[in-house]
Amino acid sequence: MNRSYPAKILLFGEYTVIKGSKALAIPFRQFRGEWQQVGKKDTTLLEFLSYANENLGHLINTDQLAKELNQRWGFRSNIPIGHGMGSSGALVAALYDRFAHDKENDLVRIKDGLKLMENFYHGQSSGIDPLVSYINAPLFIESPERVEKIDVPQSEWRKINKVFLYDSLISRVSSPLVEKFNNYCLDDHFSNNVLSELVELNDDLIRSYTSVNELALAKLFQDLSKLQYEYFQDMIPSHVKEIWGEGLSSGKYYFKLCGAGGGGMYLVWTAHADDIDQQLLSL
Repeated sequence: MNRSYPAKILLFGEYTVIKGSKALAIPFRQFRGEWQQVGKKDTTLLEFLSYANENLGHLINTDQLAKELNQRWGFRSNIPIGHGMGSSGALVAALYDRFAHDKENDLVRIKDGLKLMENFYHGQSSGIDPLVSYINAPLFIESPERVEKIDVPQSEWRKINKVFLYDSLISRVSSPLVEKFNNYCLDDHFSNNVLSELVELNDDLIRSYTSVNELALAKLFQDLSKLQYEYFQDMIPSHVKEIWGEGLSSGKYYFKLCGAGGGGMYLVWTAHADDIDQQLLSL
């Protein structure tokens, strides 16, 4: 049990993926979890075991899980909880990897199994977070039925060194934020105009990022930052909103949501990371 399972970052596709747009997610290996023998039984996993006995017996070996929990095996992780980095996804990936009866080869079928497992933690899961952790590779989501591993030139972007993570230092729960977004979509102007612009920007951002088109990505990042700042106020805590607005005014940096927002991590494009009064995490 010495394999680790990384956190995940949804680079592009926040909210629009709910409406069928493309999305791009990558593993973030600075944060990860792994199986360890611990001093006492893992109560969270015992609760999962109870759920699995009733709902997941066809998918995972619950007897083996129970045996190893009795042997004081548990999942230890430094992935921040409530930050949109897939803390439960990494755990589910580890559970599937260790206890699945038959591991699938098809990514969509793996995703569907992981989705059933992560429903325990989120009520309704897409399966994407645990899939990224499980395959430990970037994932391109073209649609719920079409997902594929993709080569993302992370080393080239690290040399360019302009894309960062900003930690709002606030934990959040995503489901109320998703409900707010769905309510936004009931408004005709948002649904007919804002959403279509968001989807177009998102798809262009994915193309620019995967082709390492720095100039295009900078302009698209700016455009998306302006749009989200105007229409996603509910997803931006007040102290982040202040910094976000300063970046738009000065042109020195641009924020965007990283997942649901409302706290957790935000993505930042900047050539001068020291313009922001907090240490940023490099991708």
